[in-house]
Amino acid sequence: MDTAFVIRFHYGPNDRRFDWRFAYFRSVVLPRILSQTVNEFEIAIWCNPWHRDMFLALSDKIRVFGVRPEADGFVRPEDVERAKNYHIDFTYWRDVVGLPPYRIQVGLDSDDLIRRDYLERILQEIKISRSTSLHICFQPMIFNLENLTQYDFKATYGPDAGSPFFAIVQNEVDGYIFSYEQSHLTLPKLFANSVKVEPGYCWFTIHDSNASTRLPSTSSPILNP
Repeated sequence: MDTAFVIRFHYGPNDRRFDWRFAYFRSVVLPRILSQTVNEFEIAIWCNPWHRDMFLALSDKIRVFGVRPEADGFVRPEDVERAKNYHIDFTYWRDVVGLPPYRIQVGLDSDDLIRRDYLERILQEIKISRSTSLHICFQPMIFNLENLTQYDFKATYGPDAGSPFFAIVQNEVDGYIFSYEQSHLTLPKLFANSVKVEPGYCWFTIHDSNASTRLPSTSSPILNP
């Protein structure tokens, strides 16, 4: 298997945020992943040992992995300021434990949503590109869980500022990059080529437990997309 959705879910044993996040992932996020029109993939979840069995029980496609203890929770000096407002867990590939070097890594947050042909579109972009390494950047929309309405997202991502919805393709193992080694914003610069996919394939989920994504005042509802 050379393709995996890579999802971070490494909560502490008593973190109150875990129960809601796990329930939403199990009931809403995971079914969208499992219903992909292309079925050749695994789901690699970065979690702590106390949650391992919960994830493995969800699907045969799921595998779990972690990081070396000395790297767990470490914040690089250049990220200290940003870590005051955001959860920072950037980790070098050398510190990752239990994850094979997949040729295609699809980065996805545990509360965000994708369309059934998301992976199919990724494979289409790979087929078009002749690059030795490729970054694929999806322009997201917003799903507001409170009113079950989707909105547009005015801020645009691309080669200069990568999206949190992305796939990276590496045909060589030398110099391998973990999908969460750097901020999604700077990730495109690490690859030979970066392409952008139009809106309609993925959605941020806005909810009370989301610490980093809020509904922008510039966003407009889309009732009949």
